[in-house]
Amino acid sequence: TWAEGARFEGAFRGGLKEGHGIYMWADCSQYRGSWVANNINGSGSYLASDGRWYGGTWQDAVIHGKGKYLWPNGRKYIGQYVFDRRDGFGAFLWPDGRKYEGFWSEGRQHGNGRATLKDGSHRYGFLDQSR
Repeated sequence: TWAEGARFEGAFRGGLKEGHGIYMWADCSQYRGSWVANNINGSGSYLASDGRWYGGTWQDAVIHGKGKYLWPNGRKYIGQYVFDRRDGFGAFLWPDGRKYEGFWSEGRQHGNGRATLKDGSHRYGFLDQSR
């Protein structure tokens, strides 16, 4: 346990977090997963104190690779991330039935994609968000 109230349960090697472990912040947020040389790396999940949840891959303590992000209001994203931003192919779903499946760049819908509207109809196209 650290002075600010955070604590870690898991393996250490040479005084550094290594292998599988659980890190709990004072606000009750927690990360469960892989550690390499004191950094969050590999597979793991994060639960924020406000109810947001991410499960997937990490690199140097940022979301990187494939994963799933869930919000307390029912929204979800399943797909690829590059350094904490949606990037590559992914699907974003809203609780009202809307969905976007397609490509992302730097956190924005960009490229070929398909939108499903509330009524179940589909729209296909190319989104250019490069501006």
